[in-house]
Amino acid sequence: VVHGVPQGDSGTILGAIGRHPVDRKKYAVVSDESGRYARTHWTLQERLGDYSLLRFKLDTGRTHQIRVHLTHIGHPVVGDPVYGLGWERGMGGPTQSWAVKLSKKVGRQFLHAAELAFDHPVTGQPMHFEAPLPDDLAAAAAWARGEAE
Repeated sequence: VVHGVPQGDSGTILGAIGRHPVDRKKYAVVSDESGRYARTHWTLQERLGDYSLLRFKLDTGRTHQIRVHLTHIGHPVVGDPVYGLGWERGMGGPTQSWAVKLSKKVGRQFLHAAELAFDHPVTGQPMHFEAPLPDDLAAAAAWARGEAE
């Protein structure tokens, strides 16, 4: 789940990812040669008020790729303590908003790897794994839809 509602029902984020120019512990979309090519496809799964449940497909696998790309386009992951909005990083901001309540219900980033597929690095055999939405995220999504307290 991300803050805001991206324009359209799907899109692609292109942006080389490298070390953040100021905070060397973070990554950012950079325009110099230090960045590595990264491409993230997203599809809107559901609108949750002023927030959106998105599904991603990665063409590359850069460190923090989804989180960095979403922050770059102005839609950070709900509950992200590093790349999220200021109040999620303990920097003040709204205290009673719906997003704060959702973030507290989740207690972590609202990000889940539902499906992973890759070729085994030794045998080359295709590997495929799926995992349902964990109970805590499913409960938070139900709350966001107004289905639960």
